[in-house]
Amino acid sequence: MARVRKVIFFVESTFCRRDYERFGFETLRRQGFAVEAWDFTRLLVRAQYHPVQPPDPLDWAGLRVFADRAEAACALSGLDGSCFVVAFISYIPESLWIFRALGRRGARYGVQLPALYTGGAARSLWRQRLRIFRWRDIPRYLARRLPTRWLVPPADLGLAWARRHFICQPFVPGASETLWVHALDYDRYLEERDQPASGGPPTAVFLDQYMPFHSDFAHSGLGTPIAAEEYFPRLRAFFDSIESAFGVRVVVAAHPRSAYESCPGCFGDREIARGRTCALVRDSRLVLLHQSMAVSFPVLFRKPMVFVGGSRVSAGLVEEPRISELAAFFGKREHDLERPADFDVAAELRVDDAAYERFQDGYIKSRGSAELPYWEIVARRLAEYR
Repeated sequence: MARVRKVIFFVESTFCRRDYERFGFETLRRQGFAVEAWDFTRLLVRAQYHPVQPPDPLDWAGLRVFADRAEAACALSGLDGSCFVVAFISYIPESLWIFRALGRRGARYGVQLPALYTGGAARSLWRQRLRIFRWRDIPRYLARRLPTRWLVPPADLGLAWARRHFICQPFVPGASETLWVHALDYDRYLEERDQPASGGPPTAVFLDQYMPFHSDFAHSGLGTPIAAEEYFPRLRAFFDSIESAFGVRVVVAAHPRSAYESCPGCFGDREIARGRTCALVRDSRLVLLHQSMAVSFPVLFRKPMVFVGGSRVSAGLVEEPRISELAAFFGKREHDLERPADFDVAAELRVDDAAYERFQDGYIKSRGSAELPYWEIVARRLAEYR
């Protein structure tokens, strides 16, 4: 096999500056690899999702955006054994032709093996799946369960986050190699953990999920779980209670694809910061959340967490886990936005070190894996390919 000289990222959501940074393009370049990003969003994602634009668009010479399948097929035909593809695209009927093209051209590829906590109740997970079920999704369901070798060549490399990682379909144990990396958020933690605190008054950081505006609600077919006119006043009241009970100022760590510029005053006069979640959590006294994937940050920095939701909020969440299940993992309870806030301050500030360690080892970074940036680990492995 040829030496890997180029790394190409296949994505299915509009590529942006945040993607450029978290995918380690500069790290790979420093290791001598050419890098590109190929955006298949318009070919793989249904039409109602296309208008969603990130707040940090990127105009970059290494980005190719495909809106025509013939054009994409032509580009795929130019790949060879010197190319390594990192496939951030779903394994669905609409994408099988892409995976098959990689096999025909001899290009090696890798997939992520994420470790996502889904809660402890299988019944709850099936209830969630049934609630968002649509007949048109049956082909996608079947494609994920048919033996991979019937449809596409297996991935060469599985990038495993932690011990509880999921086996995604193109990964075939015995045919694919596992490379132990970690959750992408761990890179941010490595950058921020030894930096000096910013100072200032004590804060509580809210890990925003862009509810109820997030495009996932439309994409899932569920619609918004709670109207903005109802959600934000109740959330502001909850923040008022937090600030009074804990002697802090709430700061909003905005979802990376949020656009709160279009709805000023959603959180009152509180600071809204996008792109600084890790540093905000590091410097905070406590963290407020529904069930954001950014839970990695308070776990890594061992910050106390306050979980907020209620039946209306929880019912509309597209992904597992349920807020109550995530809270229970850490020995906490879920607060209901529809009821007056009532805090046991000492209990809310308590950190169960054993639970935090279990979550970190199971879902963020396994003990014994390299204490290096994610893409540094990948680059070193790719440099060994011959």
